[in-house]
Amino acid sequence: MKKKVIKSEHQVIRKGSMIDFCVDTITLSDNKSYTREYVKHPGAVAILPFLDNDQIILENNYRHPFNKTLIEIPAGKLEPNERIEEAALRELEEETGYKANTIIPVGSMIPVGAYSTEIIYFFVAYNLEKTKTNQDEDEMLETFVTSFDEAIKLILEDKINDAKTISLLLKVKLLRDLGKFKKD
Repeated sequence: MKKKVIKSEHQVIRKGSMIDFCVDTITLSDNKSYTREYVKHPGAVAILPFLDNDQIILENNYRHPFNKTLIEIPAGKLEPNERIEEAALRELEEETGYKANTIIPVGSMIPVGAYSTEIIYFFVAYNLEKTKTNQDEDEMLETFVTSFDEAIKLILEDKINDAKTISLLLKVKLLRDLGKFKKD
């Protein structure tokens, strides 16, 4: 890249309960200034929980901006000063009622780098113990169990179109296909 940012002025336009709306004025090495609008996000975790026999837990989760229910993996935002792995364990238990005895990090994704600072950290969970759910008051989600292969099929049928869910499912499939990830 020939051009570089040589100056940046940051302004928070609105602080929200979960995200902040920001506008930065950047000056490039050609001395021209530009505006960049984006959302500052605390980050999130997403978990692919495996039960026995290659069965996984997914969610039907109502998403208000689309006024519809999406099929998703369990996920949620990081709390201040919370370790990423702790957030994954917390979100899994809150949303599904399962505690993971084995949790494996499998990378991360930047969902929309053009206008958000969000990073979603991926985990796979095994050796689950049933506890109880503790969903947030405003959450409208129900869990269901399906096979891993059926979830991949749902992506191809455009029934799963949530980016983090597609990304983690396909990442695990690729790791399996390359022999770098166990099946059970």
